[in-house]
Amino acid sequence: MRVDEPYRVAKTDNRNRPAEPAVMLAAMPVSKNRKKKKNSSSPGPARPAPKRKPPSPRWYVITMFAAMGVGVLLVILNYVFTFFGGWGLWVGLASLAAGFLMTTNYR
Repeated sequence: MRVDEPYRVAKTDNRNRPAEPAVMLAAMPVSKNRKKKKNSSSPGPARPAPKRKPPSPRWYVITMFAAMGVGVLLVILNYVFTFFGGWGLWVGLASLAAGFLMTTNYR
């Protein structure tokens, strides 16, 4: 056998089935099985489901959108007309911020 030819081609007999291979290939080694962890303790009692908070009341939703609406209105009107000597912008931004902070507790 030559170095650049690692295996010889197996010849077939007259019945179209391969003859014995010219070179016997080594069997693939079997990997070691991993041992499974034994769970000696029971999982214990299941935790109770967390209590769901009730949905937000109607007044909360109305107040949230009203604060954001008033804030947008004050900011726009501050640029068209100067209200409160420039304080209208800060009051509008504070109102917008309060409305957005209220959305974090909305359910």
